[in-house]
Amino acid sequence: VQVSEIVDGVERPYTPGSTGEYGFTTSVSDGELQITWYFPPTGNSTHTYIIRYRVVGGLRFYEGGDQVWWKAIAPDHNFPIRSSRVTITLPETIAQDQLIVASYGAEATTYYGDQGQVVFEAQDIPVDQEFEVRVEFPAGVVQGSPSAWQESFDRQQTLGPVLSVIFGALGLMLLFGGPLAVYLLWYTRGRDRPVGMVAEYITDPPSDLPAGVVGTLVDEKADVKDIIASIVDLARQGALRMEEEKKEGFLGIGSGSDYIFHLEDPSKATRSYEQTLIEEIFGKRETRRLSDLRQKFYTAIPDLRKQLYQEVVTEGFFPNNPESTRRVWSGLGCAGLVVAGVIAFFLVAVLGEISLWVACPGAALAAAMVGLMIVGRHMPRKTPDGAEEAAKWLAFKRYLQSIEKHGDLEAVKDKFEEFLPYAVAFGLERRLINQFAAVDAPAPSWWGPIFLPRPGYGYGGGMAGPSAGSEGGPPGTLAGEGGKTPSLGDMSRGMGTSLASMSAGLGAMLSSASTVLTSTPPSSSSGGGWSGGGFSGGHGNTQYGICP
Repeated sequence: VQVSEIVDGVERPYTPGSTGEYGFTTSVSDGELQITWYFPPTGNSTHTYIIRYRVVGGLRFYEGGDQVWWKAIAPDHNFPIRSSRVTITLPETIAQDQLIVASYGAEATTYYGDQGQVVFEAQDIPVDQEFEVRVEFPAGVVQGSPSAWQESFDRQQTLGPVLSVIFGALGLMLLFGGPLAVYLLWYTRGRDRPVGMVAEYITDPPSDLPAGVVGTLVDEKADVKDIIASIVDLARQGALRMEEEKKEGFLGIGSGSDYIFHLEDPSKATRSYEQTLIEEIFGKRETRRLSDLRQKFYTAIPDLRKQLYQEVVTEGFFPNNPESTRRVWSGLGCAGLVVAGVIAFFLVAVLGEISLWVACPGAALAAAMVGLMIVGRHMPRKTPDGAEEAAKWLAFKRYLQSIEKHGDLEAVKDKFEEFLPYAVAFGLERRLINQFAAVDAPAPSWWGPIFLPRPGYGYGGGMAGPSAGSEGGPPGTLAGEGGKTPSLGDMSRGMGTSLASMSAGLGAMLSSASTVLTSTPPSSSSGGGWSGGGFSGGHGNTQYGICP
């Protein structure tokens, strides 16, 4: 490399390896040679710099003719170039008809010098436009053989189009065929078999299946709303009772509600998940506040979900645990995604210099595997009995969704208590509570304080056993009122109460239950994550619903 400058008509060479005035340095970065030269401060002047360098191994050798192929101006300049002239001087004078010349990028004119030089001139080259020239001359003029870079380039030029077509076509086949295969997989292995004619809606629960199991069957997932539906279902069966406890704060600050669960008859919990629910809520106690379960109950949710899944398998609705089926197919999708990535990486590493299209099959396969991971969530397949049972319960769900359109609410208002657990499992509890409260339906018999006349478990007719009283309170007391002698007014609060008078509290309890049961300690990374002291719930315009 040599650098010089024309000063007063005389060429002044720059000093190599110097960073001072009239010096220059060279370096190689990312395989490119960089030349930096230094000159005295100047302004409003014109200078001519000459850069000379020798390139070894820059010619291309072919049987039909050798070539010099040179990118005079690279496409990375952020300024326009007014003019550029490139002169190719061959080792000997060669007739013009034996030369093949071409230019690329900037538009250029070509002419020949007296000594056989080939001259290219380009004007007004825009920003970031390249200027490349090529001259082919008869083979043998220069003695040499192809360099390694030429062999790689020629291989790319020869095999590149072929590999691009092959791998591009394979990528397109996988891109369209992969999702089709995933759909066919779901259609043949995951889709429920069609059932016979089912009524548009059914006005009563089609069987005595518990609400938590119904919710798991219908959406194929055991989630928190199914657990809450099971708690309400246990209350309906007489296993437990609930009441609201209001807390009045100072000047309204700190006021709220808590909800107390009273154990009535644990023998009513006959299924494994129901027994687990009773154990996790009460332990060895007979009364438990909902707020006491905050940041504690979440540890029981995995076991309850497993038991609910086992219930639908035991009932013959699924051949296998739906959650296990989802994990298997989602796991296959994840594994396939890794394999697709490895394939794409390997092909690019081996053949990427020839054609980047070699990555297409791996990328298309990865897209199909993402589709499999998504479809894997829908791969649990019900048995024929399960599909038929689910269809019946979906008909009952449609009835609850538009119950006011299918008959007189006044005529069925006594069924609110029976319908509520299923409405919770379907996510329709808000609608159901509002609609039945509007027709003054009776409150559930398991809600509110009840007079306790004697020891012993019992359920129905507004009577309950000693476990329903406040903690430490003697038999024959109003629940939650610490053992004072009840008045007729006290007893009337637990009997014959209308739904309208307690709908806000009931709805707030369901909403609070969803939040409290899934709350985890601040340091834990699992579960719902709601924490803090105080009470939850409320009255009046309280909005509530079941969290997914």
